[in-house]
Amino acid sequence: MSSPASTTLVDSFYTAYNEHAAAVAADLYAVDGLHRDLASGVTAAGRDEIARSLTGFVSRMGNARWAVTELLGRDDRFAVHYELTGEWTLRDGTVRPVRLPGIHVFILGDRMIRETMDFWSSAEFARQISGV
Repeated sequence: MSSPASTTLVDSFYTAYNEHAAAVAADLYAVDGLHRDLASGVTAAGRDEIARSLTGFVSRMGNARWAVTELLGRDDRFAVHYELTGEWTLRDGTVRPVRLPGIHVFILGDRMIRETMDFWSSAEFARQISGV
């Protein structure tokens, strides 16, 4: 079971993500925190890189929304199943709808996020933005 503190942290994380408040989301991480996007192979290290990464993502998917569907785990390590929805803007300006399930794994320490790992299907994302 997750503790009230970890649940509050997750709620704050997804509120910041859904408001596209990159600096607020990054401030939930430890100063040396990590966000690993496993599908793209990108790791953002530290609050500044984490904020830049989220800002870059929402620049292409400005209406992105993460909906939590399940939270599993214990006090300092847990996973959240989410569904990401929105519209991805291709480089040529074409907009494609996206509905993508994923899993965030959280590792906490000292009431901060030490690390997140984001798992989602790059093949499914590519299929959706190709319009197939």
